[in-house]
Amino acid sequence: MNSSIIKEVCSLSGCTEIEVKSNSRKKEIIRARQILISYNHLIEFKNQEHSAKEFNRNHCNTVHSIKTVQKDYKTNKYYRKLFGEFLEANKKIITHKFRV
Repeated sequence: MNSSIIKEVCSLSGCTEIEVKSNSRKKEIIRARQILISYNHLIEFKNQEHSAKEFNRNHCNTVHSIKTVQKDYKTNKYYRKLFGEFLEANKKIITHKFRV
């Protein structure tokens, strides 16, 4: 993944790259990780397993991350304020539809 993308998301969330790749369960770190996993899958076209592997997660986390990012973007004003500009610049993350 592009290190500038990781730095940008980390600075928006207030965490470090090391924290994002750790097993931390702090909310701000999880949010950054979910955005980065979504970015890997939808923007860089990595498969589900490889999208999450960089962050020591499995393929299930990719689908969960995308759904969570979309839900938070739609329902959480603070989340939109914090990450809105980044997500809108990568619109595919917030508009992706899963095949049913």
